[in-house]
Parts: sequence; C-alpha cells; structure tokens
Amino acid sequence: MDRWKTGRRLPPLTPRLRLVASLVRPGGVVADIGTDHARLPVWLVLSGRSRAAIAGDIRPGPLEAARRTVEAYAAADRVRLVLSDGLARVP
Repeated sequence: MDRWKTGRRLPPLTPRLRLVASLVRPGGVVADIGTDHARLPVWLVLSGRSRAAIAGDIRPGPLEAARRTVEAYAAADRVRLVLSDGLARVP
C-alpha cells in the first residue's frame, strides 16, 4: 500500500488514476463522478492533495463499493458519497 507524508495507508491507484491524481490542484474539493470504488477521492484526501471530496455514482451497487472503501480507509469525515446522475446532486 502507498503511504504519503501523513503516514496513513492509501488505496492503490491504477496508472490512469495516478495520472488523474497528478492533475488535481492541491487544496481544493474534488468531485469524482462515476466513482465506482472511490479509490481516487480517498487517495486525494488522505494524501493531503484535496481537503475534501464528493464521490458520486448513478447506481447503488458501485456506491456501496465506494462506501466500503471510504470506511476501510477511515475517510468518511472527508469523502461525501452521493447517489446521483452526473452532477445533479453535487453542490
């Protein structure tokens, strides 16, 4: 497992998700639409790259997988899960 400057365990990212993470400007809030497993938003908040994240998916199944990831990495205080069609429920 990856560890960042915080020393916390981070979820593994595929090369594609690593590239996306490298493009995120530090310090903001991110929205991962079609999150599926929520690895990217969890990685971003636990690494310190983002201060908070919204992880959304249109289907309950993938959102449940995202919830398990958020809980496994103790990131529920910084990653908000939303059942949403695209950006419809993203503030």
